[in-house]
Amino acid sequence: MSTRVLSATLATTSTGPAPCLSLGAVRSWCEASGPWLGHRRAVAEHYSGLTERPWEELIAVGLSADDRACVEIRLRGTASGVKARPMDLLPPIVASGARRLVVLHNHPSGDPYPSDADIAFTERLVAACLLLGLQLCDHLILARLGCVSLLRGGKLQHPTLRRAA
Repeated sequence: MSTRVLSATLATTSTGPAPCLSLGAVRSWCEASGPWLGHRRAVAEHYSGLTERPWEELIAVGLSADDRACVEIRLRGTASGVKARPMDLLPPIVASGARRLVVLHNHPSGDPYPSDADIAFTERLVAACLLLGLQLCDHLILARLGCVSLLRGGKLQHPTLRRAA
């Protein structure tokens, strides 16, 4: 697979807007060469290694028209969470030309149940996606005890979210 790094890091100063980020990488694939991620099971399988991490990591993946990854943004947090805002994730998605995205993160505790913060972040992300003409396909939480889809679990009720098979 051919990849190129668009950006190595995001600002992580203690006075910056996202002080808990210690990793922020953007990766893009050449057209039609990224992994196919058109189903939540494909996403969970592709990113299954996240379940073993001792820190939370948030990943946003921009999808092409044929559901192949065209850009991936990763933000690393602490054992208890990732501080992120939609504006930390969406500019590279828009710049890549993707019009849909899937978001996922891990819970190092092993429990995949979404926290109130997870739900609130996703609601803000949905609102930002609406403004930018993006379609949020789902937000998945991966953990040792399983995978939870916020869309499928009924935690997100919004007409612009695409219900995947």
